[in-house]
Amino acid sequence: MPLRNTITWTSLIKGYSDIGDFESVFHIAHDMFHSNEKFNEHTCLVILEACSSLEDRRSGEQVHGSAVKSGLQKNVFAATSLVSMYPRSGFLGGAEKVFNDMDYNDVQCLNYMILEYGKAGCGEKAIGVFIDLLSSGLEPYDYTFTNLISACDGDVGADECLQLHGLAVKYGIMGETSVGNAVITMYGKHRMVEEAGAMFYLLGERNLISWTALLSMYVKNGRDDMALDAFLKILDRGICVDSNCLCTVLDACSECRNLELGCQIHAFCIKLDFVSCVNVGTALIDMYARCGSLQSARQVFDCLSGKNTTSFNAVLVGFMEPHKDVEEDSMVLFSQLRSSGINLDFITYSRFLSVAAEEACLERGKSLHACIIKAGFEANSTVANAVITMYAKCGSIEEAYQMFNDMNSCDSVSWNPIISAHALHGEGNKVLSLFKSMKEVGFAPDEITLLATLQACNYAGLWETGLRLFNEMEPKYGTKSGIEHFVCTVDLLGRSGNFSEAIDFINKSPFPDSPLLWRTLVNVNLNYGMLASKRLLDLQPEEAGSYILVSNMYARGGVFDEAAKVRTLMNDLKMNKEAGCSWIEVGNRFHYFVASHMDHPKSTEIYAELDLLKVLIKKTVMIDVISI
Repeated sequence: MPLRNTITWTSLIKGYSDIGDFESVFHIAHDMFHSNEKFNEHTCLVILEACSSLEDRRSGEQVHGSAVKSGLQKNVFAATSLVSMYPRSGFLGGAEKVFNDMDYNDVQCLNYMILEYGKAGCGEKAIGVFIDLLSSGLEPYDYTFTNLISACDGDVGADECLQLHGLAVKYGIMGETSVGNAVITMYGKHRMVEEAGAMFYLLGERNLISWTALLSMYVKNGRDDMALDAFLKILDRGICVDSNCLCTVLDACSECRNLELGCQIHAFCIKLDFVSCVNVGTALIDMYARCGSLQSARQVFDCLSGKNTTSFNAVLVGFMEPHKDVEEDSMVLFSQLRSSGINLDFITYSRFLSVAAEEACLERGKSLHACIIKAGFEANSTVANAVITMYAKCGSIEEAYQMFNDMNSCDSVSWNPIISAHALHGEGNKVLSLFKSMKEVGFAPDEITLLATLQACNYAGLWETGLRLFNEMEPKYGTKSGIEHFVCTVDLLGRSGNFSEAIDFINKSPFPDSPLLWRTLVNVNLNYGMLASKRLLDLQPEEAGSYILVSNMYARGGVFDEAAKVRTLMNDLKMNKEAGCSWIEVGNRFHYFVASHMDHPKSTEIYAELDLLKVLIKKTVMIDVISI
């Protein structure tokens, strides 16, 4: 071409960009730059639109440099293109710098900045940009509010959400379905279920995105039955579903452990040919795994063509469930995963550690810890917290504490497992010392921290400290007491001999009809235990475990006739309870034991050793009594 200018170069670049040949876009832009042809704002826009990943950031920065050289850094079109490019390349700070250096911003540029702040979870900053927009006399429109409302996440309160909804009404854009969908999602994030539902039914036009937003809102707020009901309404109305909608309803099946409906949705996915979709396949794996059908989860995973780390992590959920349908060894799966070429991420390692922790398998946990160090994930806070929890649950407090001390940056989650570990071992004073240190370094205790500290006070007999902590939970720490905290406090009162106070505490609690609270009191004292057992059996007349608990209470108190009556009543009602078992790992092998059984090959030697320990304990007690 004999005559080339900025317009012809830009047109050529645009043509390659339109067909997705970004490599040619950058190559031609390079040639244009070296031919000393100046870039205009349209050239910058076309090239920057091709910068869509972290690898393209250097090209974007070169265009930025050319724009500065051509005097376009203040041009609103070129600057807006840069604001859009930097976040796509993983550098929000670059977008902020360009934005703050601009002399003039138009609505489109402000909308981009609101959008990117929302994606980064910076809701307050997004609202700040919106305030600047209004102060500049510019008029927000539906896209502005959709981006802004979508940005309202954790750091934006419910009051601000209501104000934004009011402003959208004021500007007359609530008739736009996209804005209504964003409002539904916003209310759902802030657990305002009724408001979200009301917004949905006020929409003049509801599309699939509206229904999916409603489904997601119900699932995230624990209203799984309502989510499933909404999905059935979608089908009744003949609305064609997409993969996002199916993933959301499968999440609802997972949360409410509805395996039967989950299987039906699976069949529906097969009918609509969505099974090959990785997102749907991963949601199916997660559903089967959480419902305890690990075998089905593995089948879906094995048939998935686009296996990735996320789909494998979903399989691991099944190993973390208490009731799974196969006894497959998770470490065999770990070895298969490493040899398959799938990259392990921090979630994979943290879930394997959780499995080892639940099985109290220290050797396995140590092996995983070694792999984590080799893979370079030890500095990841999620993995480090999982390592601490694993060592704590396996009884290795020293190694848990060493891991805790070696962490570069701790968060409240890091403090919880180390506090819980000392609590489980009855080290009340150590727990209180850690609890104090946690507050001194600026971390607010959450409901898990407070529960562990209450348990420590319980085991160590520090009942006055425990009661004071319970009473301070909401006024001092802003944490609402859950049923676990009430159970722990009832146990604490019972152990300290305050039986009447414990019963009064239950009756005045938000859970006076909870079997958990009455069950806690059954074993503390025979007289009060009889009162608690009557209430327990009234609340759980068909629970075999409650009858066994009451029978054991009578037997320990020497009232064998009553114990026999309870057992007879169980037989008459044809109640059976599966025997619990305990296990210990010795030499990388598990040994299982059931009370009074002689199934273990070394049962005779084990019981002989136990008898010897009983004799030694009695001698020790007698010596202590004589010395007193």
